[in-house]
Amino acid sequence: MQENEAKSGENVVKPEKRLTAREEKFCWLYLTYLNAGKAARDAGYSVHTCYNIGNENLRKPHIQARITEIRKESAGKYDVTKETLIQELAHIAKFDLREVYNDDGTLKKPGEWSDEAGHALAGIEVDEIFTADGEFKGFTKKVKRDNKIAAITQLSRMLGHDEPEKHELNGKDGKTIFDITLNLNK
Repeated sequence: MQENEAKSGENVVKPEKRLTAREEKFCWLYLTYLNAGKAARDAGYSVHTCYNIGNENLRKPHIQARITEIRKESAGKYDVTKETLIQELAHIAKFDLREVYNDDGTLKKPGEWSDEAGHALAGIEVDEIFTADGEFKGFTKKVKRDNKIAAITQLSRMLGHDEPEKHELNGKDGKTIFDITLNLNK
């Protein structure tokens, strides 16, 4: 935090405002919940005003800067970039469940799965089946995949495919006759 002296035509960089302990907690909780009201309530703001305070906090430059700083620190720490997130979501969105089964319908061993299958599956649940006498009868294996619809929705948002479409109708002279914006996401 440096304070530069004003010279002709230069902007003065003001020292950043320090966050209170409650504001710092709000920043971390906001990044956990992505819900400003809930973050404000759990950071210790009044239950009656937490939703307003949460929204006000998100408009404060020093809080915005801290949230951005935490995001950058976390992304760097875990080597997470927008590209890696998009790639992971794409694995889930494009995954075909048939890749983990043999032609006879039995489940392949995890070592035989493609990398994409490994990224797209949440896990395998194995239940052992026994007779009433306690004799082992067999297994039931259930493949749990990540939520494909949620992955596609998140990808759409990240890539901007959920932005409203703007269309305009022009006359012979090129002037706009009709202008409409379609928001197909609501």
